[in-house]
Amino acid sequence: MVTMLAYSTRLGHDRVDTRWIGEYWADRLEQMLHTCVDQRHLLPDGQTIDVRFDEFMDDDLAMVRRIYGLSGQPLTDEAVGAMDAFMAEHPRGRHGGVCYDLAQFGIDRARLGDSLAFYVDRFAVTGEQ
Repeated sequence: MVTMLAYSTRLGHDRVDTRWIGEYWADRLEQMLHTCVDQRHLLPDGQTIDVRFDEFMDDDLAMVRRIYGLSGQPLTDEAVGAMDAFMAEHPRGRHGGVCYDLAQFGIDRARLGDSLAFYVDRFAVTGEQ
């Protein structure tokens, strides 16, 4: 997230303070995730879905089908065809990849892991491969 924010900040600024971005957003994200975990029980099970990034990346269309199913919305052949066409025209990695480096944002990976353990445990988040 902080990498994306730094890239977008570069569009309007000559100098980007990556350490400030890292510090601010690591703290802000931790607060947001605490709220998510603390208040998740308020959402009805039949009206919510937790989308794990790794599951979405493994089979994005299957996840979209689950989301549509939960919402009770029809997933038409036309919509599936449009998604398939988009993915064929925009394959992952066609322009290379992004190397994530938390250190450039002043973020210590071990410390971050400790501070977000409550979220990782609650949602069974898997580590990067």
